[in-house]
Amino acid sequence: MAYSRWYNSTWYTFWAADGVSPYYKFPTKKLKNRQTFEICDAPTFTLTYGELEEEGMQSVLLKVKRLYSKEYKGKLLTGWEGDELVHEDYVYPAKNPSDEELRELMGYIRKWQADVDNHFNFWKFMYHNWYVPLRNKITWRFRKW
Repeated sequence: MAYSRWYNSTWYTFWAADGVSPYYKFPTKKLKNRQTFEICDAPTFTLTYGELEEEGMQSVLLKVKRLYSKEYKGKLLTGWEGDELVHEDYVYPAKNPSDEELRELMGYIRKWQADVDNHFNFWKFMYHNWYVPLRNKITWRFRKW
């Protein structure tokens, strides 16, 4: 699974769950196009496989550059009051990603795209989304018994 977080990187990215479990499904184009790449930051940027295929890498990188070249008004966790989290209004400064940082991000997106392509190979998909969950369920029930 594609994932990046390095101490010297601007980006914290990963293959995000889209809310639809792939278990016991078939590797359809529709399911593949819903796979989501996320930049975990303020604000969060998400990209689906289908959007990447439709829009192209240059368009995606331009969107990222525009998004992170502006200030972002949001909330910042500042502490606790009893059992409640306390948030305050905060203006996140513009990050203004450089061309080098955008090239690095492009590498992460390409690796994620390759991981999705690899995972959606029919036999790999069936192994990871049918065989392994069934095997684990049977093993768990057997051990419980």
